[in-house]
Amino acid sequence: MDEIIDAQNSIIEKLIHNGYKVIFKPHPRDNCNYQENSKFQLLKTKIPLECYNLKNKCLAVISLFSSISCQMYHYQNIVGFCATDLIKNAQDDIGINIIKEYTPNVNNLLNIDVGTKTFEELKKEILNLYLNFIKDKPLLSENKVIEKLYEKLNLI
Repeated sequence: MDEIIDAQNSIIEKLIHNGYKVIFKPHPRDNCNYQENSKFQLLKTKIPLECYNLKNKCLAVISLFSSISCQMYHYQNIVGFCATDLIKNAQDDIGINIIKEYTPNVNNLLNIDVGTKTFEELKKEILNLYLNFIKDKPLLSENKVIEKLYEKLNLI
């Protein structure tokens, strides 16, 4: 668990250092004592993130390896990124493989010059990053990697 918390905190620090404001929703089992400031705020709830209207408040959703990174674009037109480089030993996990296949890495956000752009300009640039990542991806129902996993696990 410490490795996950360390990775999560590293991502948060990098994003803040790059100029982003981070609104963080801790996992319900996360018992760390986070200190809020002007660049880091907590969303103190156990309700899933999809339940909140974040369209005009959020540039992107970021997770270590949660399906929320895949889902928010479809729920609220908010793109998702994840720490795909942290995903290990998930060869037979269909959900994790969907995340890896359809969610760009959070490190892509660190290449954007945040300080010189408005919220809307950033949102558009981040959306373009996301759309460029998924534009050549097959429909999930046509993804051969996922299909082979289902066959391997005798689910089809």
